[in-house]
Amino acid sequence: MPLPTIFGLFKTRDDAQVAVDRLKSEGFAAEDISALFPENRDSREFASANGTTPPEGTASGPTADRKLGGSSGLDRPLSGPKEGALTGALRVMGVIGDDADTVGNRVTDGEILVSVRCEEGRTSERARNILRATGADAVDSGRSADPMTGRPHA
Repeated sequence: MPLPTIFGLFKTRDDAQVAVDRLKSEGFAAEDISALFPENRDSREFASANGTTPPEGTASGPTADRKLGGSSGLDRPLSGPKEGALTGALRVMGVIGDDADTVGNRVTDGEILVSVRCEEGRTSERARNILRATGADAVDSGRSADPMTGRPHA
């Protein structure tokens, strides 16, 4: 069964930075933390500067240079719109189901999503408390899923 994730939204890069620094200082592994910004480039730069994991599709692959939410499909009108990295990134960060649309819209509107993979129990609650204490809004939990299918990771 995939590890649970705890996630929250931050209004500014500085607030997200404080949360990531606190998570790391409290013993969470940097590679278990991801931050999703409205621009893929910002997600990559933040991950590089902090040793965290860039969200799925923002650092490499066919969606890395596209808008987070995709394009209007005008590049190739006959083949339909190009999907951006948003859907896959949210799935891997544990944001699936009903939360995905709301959280995705808030990210594309300028907020920053921070997610941390946790062990069951105490570490999940500790992560939730750290995100809340550092100013996160909409703190919730989920389980990491395959970026393409949305099926939970085994």
